[in-house]
Amino acid sequence: MGKAKDLIFTGRYVTAKEALEIGLVDKIFPQEKLLEEAFNMASLIARNSPIAIEQAKYAMNRGFEVDLHTGFGIETEAYRITISSQDRLEGLHAFLDKREPVYRGM
Repeated sequence: MGKAKDLIFTGRYVTAKEALEIGLVDKIFPQEKLLEEAFNMASLIARNSPIAIEQAKYAMNRGFEVDLHTGFGIETEAYRITISSQDRLEGLHAFLDKREPVYRGM
């Protein structure tokens, strides 16, 4: 909260290094590598089940805004949706077959 107030109240700019140090960003790259690294991360995310990613994103975004008890309810519902998906079964079968899963978002 202190760092947020500092940046908001002063309106000062921070360097990429400082942004990394204070947790404002997760990674920094030289400008010429930025697009390549963004595509690398997108590729890693895209390898996962679209349903699992969607539900994880929903649970984190919504859970951050509510009390702990409500957050657990949101997480439980997201898990219920994910666990009953065909993608979950595909992931389990792929693991057992020692192959990459082919998720269909179902």
